[in-house]
Amino acid sequence: MKILFVFRNAEWLGIEYLSSVLKKSSHQTELLFNPGAGDIEFKMPLLEKIGGIDGQIIRQAKKYNPDLIAFTALTNIYSWEKNIASELRKHINAPIIFGGIHATNVPELVLKEDFIDMICIGEGEDAIVELANSLENKEVNYNIENIWFKKDNTIIKNPVRPLNEDLDNLPFPDKELFYRYGCFKDRLYIMTGRGCPFSCTYCYNSSYKELYFNKGKYVRRRSVDNVIEEILYFRKKYSIKEIFFYDDIFTLNYRWLERFADMYKKKIDLPYKCLIHFDMVNEDVIKLLSESGCKYVDIGIESGSEEIRKNILNRKTNNSQIEYISKFLHKYKIPFTTLNMVGLPSENKAQMWDTINLNTKIKPNNALFSTFYPFPNTKLAIISKDLGYIDDKITNKINNGEKSYKESTVLNHPEAEFIYWVSNFAPLAIKWPRIIFILKHLKPNKLFRFMAIFFSSPLRNICFRTKEIISMYIRSRYYFLKNRF
Repeated sequence: MKILFVFRNAEWLGIEYLSSVLKKSSHQTELLFNPGAGDIEFKMPLLEKIGGIDGQIIRQAKKYNPDLIAFTALTNIYSWEKNIASELRKHINAPIIFGGIHATNVPELVLKEDFIDMICIGEGEDAIVELANSLENKEVNYNIENIWFKKDNTIIKNPVRPLNEDLDNLPFPDKELFYRYGCFKDRLYIMTGRGCPFSCTYCYNSSYKELYFNKGKYVRRRSVDNVIEEILYFRKKYSIKEIFFYDDIFTLNYRWLERFADMYKKKIDLPYKCLIHFDMVNEDVIKLLSESGCKYVDIGIESGSEEIRKNILNRKTNNSQIEYISKFLHKYKIPFTTLNMVGLPSENKAQMWDTINLNTKIKPNNALFSTFYPFPNTKLAIISKDLGYIDDKITNKINNGEKSYKESTVLNHPEAEFIYWVSNFAPLAIKWPRIIFILKHLKPNKLFRFMAIFFSSPLRNICFRTKEIISMYIRSRYYFLKNRF
């Protein structure tokens, strides 16, 4: 049984895990990949047009002739995925399945597309193996948990199965799928767990918790031994110089972190980066991170206004806690980037200045500002609609993955012009507060938007990502030219 994955922009661990469990069950997998020309940082349509990757994807897919075509649907690339899937349907007689967070949150909408045959809801490792086995036996099982099927003009909606609480039983992710496209070289992306204990209104985690209510433990963690074993395995295979732990919050459990820090320092001893939360760290945790080799962290403020943070975002952290923890990050010399949003429903100009001012006060090494994007069916998207910031036209846009959090606001927001100014100039203003009075008189444009990248992320990260983008285009072209199918 041959399964073809199609994706764009960057390495995706979810696809790598799906490929691993399929291969473990004796199925074949392949990936066709479009680098995406800076979807994450700054769109470069000319580079993408010159690359001509989409046409290559169609041609190579026809040569591979898969038995199943699989897409992981993310909201901000969903529009592209639909276009590719529609073209593939014209040339290949294989069922097409969409999974991922977008398909999970708006399943009926995704299944309305005539070229999509089924969707996977929630975590899909067990479901996709069952599906592949069923298709291989030429007897489609329409009762597979997590899978919704189209059949005889109806939709068969199967419930989700209980969560896999023992993550150690998963095979290591199939990183070769993305490595051959140059998606990583020096940096290894790892997840040590799944789930987040918080329920922020803008995040998909809230939807997932509702989906899996009474279906098992939502926040799960791999054993330290299993994580170290994976790093050692890939370190031998690839020339890894840095680790990026991609968990929602890396510092959830102090005892786990203590054991990890000891083993990591002894057996790995590479610099690493992780994501942390102001309410899930203290001085002891930050000291432990520093001693074990943590060289950078990302940490979310989201809004400098306590009113917005608590009442709109459902984040209970107060400003004094943010200032308190920031002092320890400086004390133990761990550089940090703050994650911030502007353009939230009911947010006014003064509250956006609160975000800039709080960042200026705690002096992060970098500050990343995103324009709020209401991901479909999240609690904050519903709040935005109830408050009149979203109408049916905007709802259709976000359901179809149009626009993104890197552009001007998609909301009907009275402060739209100022929101765009903040997203362009806030990172510069925080780095150099003395020039704020000059920035106030400048008009935002694409040049300033591009410049903001260099103040939103550490130079080390920019270098890694620039190398990845260049490598992805070169390696992708080479991989397609090999005509390996």
